[in-house]
Amino acid sequence: MKYSIYILFTIISIIVIQSCEKDPVVPTSDPVLTELPKGYLKFNSTNSPLPEDLVDLNSIVVDQSNNIWIGTQSSALVLKYNLSSNKWTTFGVEHFRPDVWEIADLDIDDNNNVWAASVDGVYKFNGNTWELSLQDTSLHAFSRSSVIHADNLNQVWCVLNGDLYRHLDDTWQEMSGFDSLSVFQIQALESDKDGNLWIGCFNGLVKYNGTSFVQIDPPTDVESLNIFDIDAGATDTLWVGGISGLHYLVGDSWTTLKPHLIFGITTSIEKLITTTITTSDIGKVFGTWTAGLGFKTGENYTFFRGSEFGIDTNKFQINELEYDLNGNLWIATRFGELIVYNENEIVK
Repeated sequence: MKYSIYILFTIISIIVIQSCEKDPVVPTSDPVLTELPKGYLKFNSTNSPLPEDLVDLNSIVVDQSNNIWIGTQSSALVLKYNLSSNKWTTFGVEHFRPDVWEIADLDIDDNNNVWAASVDGVYKFNGNTWELSLQDTSLHAFSRSSVIHADNLNQVWCVLNGDLYRHLDDTWQEMSGFDSLSVFQIQALESDKDGNLWIGCFNGLVKYNGTSFVQIDPPTDVESLNIFDIDAGATDTLWVGGISGLHYLVGDSWTTLKPHLIFGITTSIEKLITTTITTSDIGKVFGTWTAGLGFKTGENYTFFRGSEFGIDTNKFQINELEYDLNGNLWIATRFGELIVYNENEIVK
């Protein structure tokens, strides 16, 4: 799950291939992707309640009734959408405290409660209204929560003003021990099948095993891990994405996906700046700011650059990916476009 990131960098205009091998034949120029997706819908301010003042689509989660929940930086802070009934529900600033102007992250626990990380603390949706669940009552000028995560033990984790908290038995507890590490600025939280919590930071990766925090050494070919998202999936492979690129960890061994191995050595892509990672039935799916939408199936890669969805390549920068209960992939972009995609046809 992500939080809203504001980093200025130059987007390199590229055209990429639909599929390639691990060690591809070197092309004379970046190959062209010509095949279009088979089914997609696109939402923006012209055909949905997504507002014109929308800055970012920050987060997408799917509840147990297959409702899509969207957290934004806009006057419509949270939107709820049901694809089968084509019904939208908007929760604007009037549903929160006056100081809330952004929902940075959303997640849903095993009881189907929706949790929201905002610039004014953590909110919980009780089915009718949004209730403030956690707020910093010290002398901080604000009470910003940037990341929230519900794990498979039905615990809710959040970051509030840089500190890590856990919600258990209706009580929030600030976690001690994390401050002793040399990492800072938590940007991603993820739990694995064994109940470990993985913490992605501005400058590293940390594992919490239920009793202690352990800082993980970065890949040897990376100076520092600046992590935007983590995906554990159902295997022993941990995927990590961020400014430094896309990596996966098995045991103590790191692998970095090098763009020149995917696109050929003539590619202009220096890094796969990866903002979001998820798992499909056939492999990994990742959203980037430099190479669009990527699918990894075995050793093969498929990339969409935006034109397949009628979007300018330079504006096809992805913040969040989420599969719904019908296997449709929801794509939240930085520039106000919400896309639902299915390689066959959209399932309502």
